[in-house]
Amino acid sequence: CLSDWSSDVCSSDLSSLMPKRPPPTAGPTIRVMAVNLLAFNRDTDAIGQEVAAADPDLVLFQEFTPHWQRALLTRVGDRYPHRFEDPRTDCFGIAIWSKLPFVGQPFIFTLGHSDEPLARAGI
Repeated sequence: CLSDWSSDVCSSDLSSLMPKRPPPTAGPTIRVMAVNLLAFNRDTDAIGQEVAAADPDLVLFQEFTPHWQRALLTRVGDRYPHRFEDPRTDCFGIAIWSKLPFVGQPFIFTLGHSDEPLARAGI
C-alpha cells in the first residue's frame, strides 16, 4: 500500500484486483490447443510430441502446409477424426482438428479487404 492510503481502502481496493476463479461451467468442458507451426519449419517432431502429450480435444493450427499436414496426420491424426483443413504453401494455411464432431459445416472466410483466411467451426 502507498503510505498516504488508509489500510482499509488499500486492502479492499487490492482485493478487487486479485484473480478470481470463474464460476463452474454448467456443461462439459473441452481442452483447446492453438499452434503456430511456422510454415517453413521442417522440424515436425517437437510439435508433434507436444500435441500428443497435451492430448487436447481441439487443435487449431496456423501456418498449416501440406508438409505439416502429412507429418501431423502420421503423428496424431488418428486422435482427431473430425478435421477441417486448408493447407497452403504460404503462411496462411489453417486447420481445425477435433475429437468431437462439428456442428454444421466449418468454413473459410475473410474480413474486410483482407485476403488472409479465417476458419470457423462449431463443436
